[in-house]
Amino acid sequence: MKSIKEVTPIKSDDPFVILKHENALFDYPLHFHNEYELNLISNFKGSRTVGDSFEKCEETDLTLLGPELKHI
Repeated sequence: MKSIKEVTPIKSDDPFVILKHENALFDYPLHFHNEYELNLISNFKGSRTVGDSFEKCEETDLTLLGPELKHI
């Protein structure tokens, strides 16, 4: 599956950025970026793809992603 490099809205002096996506559709393509990403997802049933792992998720999911790691 082809992936794209995401450009994250982070300035060089930002220690971190918090983004809140209410009612997210989770329709992002497979992508990667240079930054670490910590995702907390609640009230969700579905699946997630991280690297070569494909797992089902229910209710609440917390995932830490490293730089350059492909994920959906």
